[in-house]
Amino acid sequence: MSISWLLVTGQMMLIALLVSPAEQLIPNSPSSVLGFAFIALSIMIAGWAFKSMRSGTFTVMPEPATHATLTQAGPYAYVRHPMYSAVIVGGIGAVISHATLTHGVVLVALVLLLITKLVREERYLMHRYNDDYVRYKSHTKALVPFVC
Repeated sequence: MSISWLLVTGQMMLIALLVSPAEQLIPNSPSSVLGFAFIALSIMIAGWAFKSMRSGTFTVMPEPATHATLTQAGPYAYVRHPMYSAVIVGGIGAVISHATLTHGVVLVALVLLLITKLVREERYLMHRYNDDYVRYKSHTKALVPFVC
């Protein structure tokens, strides 16, 4: 099994742990309403990112799809990895909704895994798009607009 598959499998397992138990994500208190708002925002960011990509280029793997082009529209104009940003925003929502230390630790593990995956993906993107990616990277933050 490749490193990329291990990263994706770990990502999916950590997301599943963050969501569980799912019934606690249903808004029934002020904190769970806030958590639900973060989750809804994450879904909107992911949908916007997905819609901004050329059809058939989405992949959960860090390696770009064979026919992928460098997307710089939509949320990609603000961050290079909006799907990862969406996962983190949704994870924050899950932690707020669940309000447990365990979920907080799982979120930290997920963020560390996503950063590891992001670094790997950036190497592939740099190799694939060369100077275009260098220019894009020079004016676009990785995960949080105007921050990092």
